[in-house]
Amino acid sequence: MNILGIFLRDCIRTGGHKRYFELLEGLSRKGHQVLLVSNASLGYRADRFSCLRVRVPAVKWPVPKSLLYLIAIVGSVAELKSRGKGNDFIVVFGETVFPSALFCKCILHSPILYSSRSNLWEIARCVEAEAGGRLSWIKGKLERLKIALMEKLIAAHADLIIFQNRYEHCAFQKRHPRHSRKALVIGNNLNASWFPPEHKNGNKSERLTKLMYLGALSRRKGFLILLECFKEVAAKNPRLELTVIGSGAYSETLLEQTKDEAFGGRLKWLGKQNSPFPYLAAADLLIVPSLYDSFPNVILEALHTGTPVIGSNAGGIPEMLEHKELLFEAGSSSALTQKILALAADNALYRKIQALCRHKREKYLFDWAGEFEKTMEAFNSEIEKRDGCLNR
Repeated sequence: MNILGIFLRDCIRTGGHKRYFELLEGLSRKGHQVLLVSNASLGYRADRFSCLRVRVPAVKWPVPKSLLYLIAIVGSVAELKSRGKGNDFIVVFGETVFPSALFCKCILHSPILYSSRSNLWEIARCVEAEAGGRLSWIKGKLERLKIALMEKLIAAHADLIIFQNRYEHCAFQKRHPRHSRKALVIGNNLNASWFPPEHKNGNKSERLTKLMYLGALSRRKGFLILLECFKEVAAKNPRLELTVIGSGAYSETLLEQTKDEAFGGRLKWLGKQNSPFPYLAAADLLIVPSLYDSFPNVILEALHTGTPVIGSNAGGIPEMLEHKELLFEAGSSSALTQKILALAADNALYRKIQALCRHKREKYLFDWAGEFEKTMEAFNSEIEKRDGCLNR
């Protein structure tokens, strides 16, 4: 197949971004011809696929990124038509580039595979809960309107829509029953290229003393819940310590907390790290307290190292972890506190969740790019059959 990708950000920042490039490289390794329309400022150098670099306009006033990306695509239409001739599929991650993908569909007459990387409705709900005042309420309502319009556009014009978990898949089907047949689920794998083999099952923990948080320091990720929880945990169990890796909106708050004498130096902040795996392997427990998360890579990273992980019962996390022993109530500091203290006090219980996590590892060892490949090939086969019937 000839496949067109679109990535117009100037850096690879999130787990979803890494996943996208992992997919394009994987499809290329399978013999497919991949052309990526990319931001000219992006420093990524592809191993196997080619790039069409375009300049995204830089403006000083607030303009939606989706509009800037569309302008960049339209400005390169001649080269896009030439290099994209004979394209079989347009593959995009995230709603921001969907208008650009739709433009490419119109000029190249190619179907679109759209992969949803986050539940925008849940994110909007979290933002509304964080903000206050009349103006914030109005902004929240406008954001919901924008999300509704974008989702209708995607539902109507994407040919395949991939979700990371069944929760989001079912919610979409309820909102758009007419388009439910084009939606399906492909979860993430843990045998991705950035999972280093030297840290596979590297965790040797025997009891719980070292807690870890890995991710953005944001409300949506439940970071404030964790900080509140650790105040009580630290007071009740002097052996427990918490290491935080990441940065974000609450960096200053965390910095002040690390100086609090009540923690006695047991709250440590390491900032952002290029590779979390050595730190994960050395931790006794990873905590994922998200108020919402679709399919967090950090859970897979913990499973790779053999480090036990517990998570909130929000979004796709219950589908990933499944067992009640590995879950706690989202947004509840007290529930998380009880879970941590119980694991620290009962080594048999800690050993049990350790075993549960290690047994889950096999579930996520699969050919991830191959699942996308099979989905696109099945779609093309269906179209060929339909066209054959019409031509008889």
